[in-house]
Amino acid sequence: KALNSFSEKNNPRQVSRILLKIGQIYFLQNRAGEARKHLLRALELNKSVKNNFDESQTLFILARIETAEGKTAEALRLAERSIELTENLSSDVLNTKLKSNFFSSVYDRYELYINLLMRLHRERPDAHYALRALRAAEKSRARVLLENLSLSQGDFTKDVGPENIRPEKE
Repeated sequence: KALNSFSEKNNPRQVSRILLKIGQIYFLQNRAGEARKHLLRALELNKSVKNNFDESQTLFILARIETAEGKTAEALRLAERSIELTENLSSDVLNTKLKSNFFSSVYDRYELYINLLMRLHRERPDAHYALRALRAAEKSRARVLLENLSLSQGDFTKDVGPENIRPEKE
């Protein structure tokens, strides 16, 4: 009902969000074909309305579908794009609680990406996939550390003498 209502009202942002949720439900029910159909429609709408947040989520779920079907190269491409969009969105999230939830989703995307790289490494050890996986793992850890520091808003210099702060600032 909601999908028809928003379609009639020409509200592509809401239509894409509903399609995304329907796709997620089908994915959780192991109905990949139906999930993909809805997710691809959602992806098209998300791109048209420049909804990068939902686009990144849609790409992530599509990557999980491709992974489940053994299409590792395509899953990797989708996961990379999802991470790229998500990283670009990070500065747009201002609310502390939202930022915390937002970055837990980033971790899931990196986890999938690293697993895909390691799967490809097992297939082709000479192609440097393990190195890419290590870099991605370190980037993910660094992202979590930076966000935790940012969220804590701690003043790490309050107990440090001025003679130690000056060289750090230089």
